Amino acid sequence: MRAMNVSSLPRKALIPELLNLLKEGLPEERVDCARLLGRWKHHEAKEALQEYLGDPEEEVCVAAAEAMGSFADPSVIELLGQMAREHPDGEARIAAVRALARIDAPEAHAALLTLINLAEASEGMEEGWNHAWDVQREAISLVDGSLAHKAVPTLMDLLIEQEADDLEPEILEALARSGSAAENAFWQLLSHPLPRLRRRAARAIKKWQNKSAPVILFRFLRDQHPQVRIEALSSLAFRTETAYFRDILLCLEDRDTGVRSAAISAIQTITDKLGKQALDEIGSDRLKKLFTDDDPRIRCLGWHLLARQDEAIEEDMALWLEQHVENLHSDEIVTALGAIPQLAVSRQWHRRVFEMLWLRWGRESAELATAMARQWQCLPLDETDGDKFLELLAAEQACVRLAAINSLVQCTTGQQKALAVHWLGDILHGEPDLLSQPSNSKTEQADDDRLIPLRDEDATSADDESSLIQHIMDREYPEHDDGHSEPLMHASEAPRSTLDAVARANIDENLATAIQENDQDSELENMLTDLPGEMSAFSQVVREHVEAGDRLCLTGRKKADFPDASNAILVIRALGGSDSGFAVRWLREHLLTSDIGVQAEAVSSLGRIAQRRPDLGELSSCLGPLATLLTAAPPAVRAACANTLGSLGHPTALPLLLAALEDTHAPVRVAAISAVASCLSTQQAEFEQRHDVVLENLESRQVFDSLHQALKDPEPEVRAAALRVLVEKRGESIRQLLIDTALNDPDLTESASRLLARMEPETTVEKLAPIVKESNRVRRSVALRLLLEITKREFHPEAIW
Repeated sequence: MRAMNVSSLPRKALIPELLNLLKEGLPEERVDCARLLGRWKHHEAKEALQEYLGDPEEEVCVAAAEAMGSFADPSVIELLGQMAREHPDGEARIAAVRALARIDAPEAHAALLTLINLAEASEGMEEGWNHAWDVQREAISLVDGSLAHKAVPTLMDLLIEQEADDLEPEILEALARSGSAAENAFWQLLSHPLPRLRRRAARAIKKWQNKSAPVILFRFLRDQHPQVRIEALSSLAFRTETAYFRDILLCLEDRDTGVRSAAISAIQTITDKLGKQALDEIGSDRLKKLFTDDDPRIRCLGWHLLARQDEAIEEDMALWLEQHVENLHSDEIVTALGAIPQLAVSRQWHRRVFEMLWLRWGRESAELATAMARQWQCLPLDETDGDKFLELLAAEQACVRLAAINSLVQCTTGQQKALAVHWLGDILHGEPDLLSQPSNSKTEQADDDRLIPLRDEDATSADDESSLIQHIMDREYPEHDDGHSEPLMHASEAPRSTLDAVARANIDENLATAIQENDQDSELENMLTDLPGEMSAFSQVVREHVEAGDRLCLTGRKKADFPDASNAILVIRALGGSDSGFAVRWLREHLLTSDIGVQAEAVSSLGRIAQRRPDLGELSSCLGPLATLLTAAPPAVRAACANTLGSLGHPTALPLLLAALEDTHAPVRVAAISAVASCLSTQQAEFEQRHDVVLENLESRQVFDSLHQALKDPEPEVRAAALRVLVEKRGESIRQLLIDTALNDPDLTESASRLLARMEPETTVEKLAPIVKESNRVRRSVALRLLLEITKREFHPEAIW
C-alpha cells in the first residue's frame, strides 16, 4: 500500500476545516480532528494542538497529547511532562506519558526517568486514588530502546532500595527489555534474599535477550526455593534452551511435586526442538528409568521421548518394551498407543503389542477406545480384525465409532483396499454384522471403484454417467418441512460439518481453559508466596489440595460432548477425508437419500474433498445433484450446497448460484455470494487449465449487477458479503460505492471503512474532503472516522486484514 504524502494537496485543503472543527465542533468531532491532525503531522497543526493540552474536555486533552506524541517534537517535552505530573484527569496524564515515550531525545528520556521515580507515587491514598501510581507504572512499562540503558540504575533503585513491591513485575520486565545493560542487575538478583523477587526475576528472564540469560536460569534451577526452580524451568522451556535439556531431565527427580510437573511441561515443550543427537544421548537406560518411575506422568513422558527418536529401536530395548507393555498402567495406555505408531519398529512387533493392549484396555474408557481405533491408520488391516471393528462400532460414544471408520477409510489406500471398501459398504448398508472376509466375487467388486453401496435402490437404473446425472436432475425431492429439525450447518466462514464444529469448539474451549487455568495458577502461587510467615501452614494446605487435583487429572485433557450419529452418517462424514474417486461416487449417490442428516453430511464431505482436490475429475459429476439440492433441500443443506459449489469453482454453476441470491434464508444467500466469487471469469482460465476443458465465456456484467442488487438485501451479513466480493473483484473502481455505503448504511460503516483503507489513500481523501465541510453532522462524523481509518491503516498496514 502506497504511503500517504504528508504534503498532499487534498490534505492541505482540509487543514483549515479540521482546525475549525477542533475549535468549534462537537466533542467527538474535536477528538477525531485532534487525532487526525496528529497523524498527518502538518506543521500548521502543531502549535494549535498545544493549546488543547489543557482543554476542559478530557477526551480532547487525551487526543491532543496523542497527537503531540506523533510530532515527536522536543519543544513540547516540558508541556507533556507537566501534564503527566499535574493534570487532574488520569487518562490525560497517561496519554502525556505515552507521548513522551515517542520522543527519542535526551530531554524526553530525562522526563520519563523523573516519572519512573515520581515522588508523589509513594504518597498514601488519603484523598482518593493517586494518579501518580498509574503514571509511574505506565512510565516503567514504556522503558525500551535507547531509554532502557539509561533506566537500569533508576529501576534497580526502585526495586532494591525503595522496595516497590507492587511494581516488581513491571520493573523486572523493563529490565528484561534493557538487554546487556541489565546483565549486572540480574546477576545481583540471583542472590537476593527474598524468594519472591528471585522467582519473579526468573520469570522475567524468559524474554531477556542476552547470552547470560540461560546461564542465570541454570543457576536458578539450583535455588533452595521450589517456586524459583519452577519459574526457571518455565523460562528455559519458553526460550527452548535445548543445551540445558539434560539439566531439565534431572529435575524430574526433584523432591517437590510442582518442580517435577514443571520439568515435565518443559521437556514436552523442548522435545520438538531437540536435535537427533540430543535425543540419542538420552540412552535406553535413562528411558527405562522414566518408564518405571512412580509418577505416571513421567512414565508417559518416556513414551513421548521415545517416539521422537528417528533411529530404529535396538532389539534389546524393543524386547524390554514388549515385556513392559504387559504391565502398563491404564493412564499410560493412551500415551503408549499414540507413541507406538511413530516408533521405528517392525509391523510384526506393532501387531503383537497391539494385540496385548487390546486384551487389557478397559471398555468403559471412550478415550482409550478411540486410541485403539486409530491404530489401523498405520497398522495393516487383517481379516481377523472384523470382530474388533464390530466391538468398536457397537460403542455408545460416536467419537469411538468415527475413529474406527476413519481408520477404515485410510485403509482403502493400502494393501487391503478391497477388504476396507467391503466393510465400509456393510456399515453404510446398516449391516455391520456382515463384517467378514468377502467372497471372491465381492472382492473383485470391492476392488472396482464403480461399485457403490446404494441406500436408495431406485437409483440403480442409471447405466452410465450421463443417465445417472439425468436421473438425479429429474428426481422428485421431498418437500421441506419447516418444523423438521435440521442438522447444524454454517456459511463459508463457519465450520464445514458437525465434526468440524465440534473440533473447533474443543480447541477453543481447551485454549481458553488452559489460558485461564495458567493465569489462575500463577495468581494463586503469587498470593500464597506473598502471604506473611505466620500463614505458611495455610499456604501449604492450599498447595496440597492443588497438587491432589493435578494427580486426579494426569493427562490434562478436556473433553466436550460429541454429538451422537448413526454409523452410516459417520461413514459419510469420514469419506470427506478421502481423495479417491470411489469416495466421491459414494457421496454423490447419497445426495439422493431422503434423510436430511445424510444429505447434509454428504454435501459437507464433498465440499471438504473439493477444497483439497478441486482437480479431481469425479467431482464434476456431482454438479447435477448439488444443483437440485440447492433449490429443493432444506435451508441448511442449501447453504452447504452453495459452499460446496464454491469449492468446486465450476463456472457452469454460476447461474444456479445467482438464483440462490434470491433465497428466502440469509445464510444461503451469504454462502451463494461467497461461491459466486469462486466461479467468476477471473477463475475460469484456471478451471479450464485444471480440467483440460474449454467453457463459454461468462457474462460478468450480470454477475456484478446481481451483487450490486444484493447490497439492498435486508440482512447486514448479506450486504457485507456482497461488498467484500465487489471490492475483491472490482478494486478501485468501486471506491465511491464504498464511501456511499459507509455514509448511508450504519451496519456496514465499519466494514466499508476497512475495505476502503486497502485502496490508494489520496483519492479517498479528496472524495471525503467535501463531506467534512458539510453541515450535516452525521455525514461529517462518518467522514472523519473514515479518514482516521485510512491513516490508521497507513501506519499499521497489518491492521487492514
